[in-house]
Amino acid sequence: MRRNAKAFTLIELLVVIAIISLLVSILLPSLTRAKEMARSVMCMSNLKQCGLNVLYYAEDYEGQIPMWMDDVDEEFWWQKIDYDTWNACPSHLQYGAKRTYAWNYLVSPYPSGSGLNKLDDVVYPVETIIVLDNNLTAFSGSWDYAYRPSQGAIPGIDPHNGHMNILWCDQHVDRMSHEDIMIGKNGILDYYYIATEK
Repeated sequence: MRRNAKAFTLIELLVVIAIISLLVSILLPSLTRAKEMARSVMCMSNLKQCGLNVLYYAEDYEGQIPMWMDDVDEEFWWQKIDYDTWNACPSHLQYGAKRTYAWNYLVSPYPSGSGLNKLDDVVYPVETIIVLDNNLTAFSGSWDYAYRPSQGAIPGIDPHNGHMNILWCDQHVDRMSHEDIMIGKNGILDYYYIATEK
């Protein structure tokens, strides 16, 4: 006489479902953070590409920093080069953003005359922003200048687990929180934006 295999009771089935649900709730945040970390790495790579293009431009034009906007034909400098592969943060591309980086116009010359002319003129390149994450023109299709803390505006976005990626004038790329940028350094709100003596 063959014995019938014991079937799961309703309570045992509910316990299994509860355990699976618990495991999913524990793992999902970790997977989300891992995906955002991957996007952050891609964003940093984009900014590094941007920095290389600034260097190439400077080499061709006697050390001059490209103007973020050309006052002759009113074209942005990045419209004249191949920028499609590094023009937006991947964390915003998923929402349909076009270009999401902003220039520090105290470094990159502006047609009105503000900004420096040459990379060598930046006094503390390791602590001076040139390009950073930005949300102000994320859906407009154009780059913009980065608002500074002294203007009372949020200087960009922090989509990468509470941080924003920044290209510095010495060409290194790293992350910084809004709070650190807004506080500045040595009592100077715009410390990380000022390219001259601080």
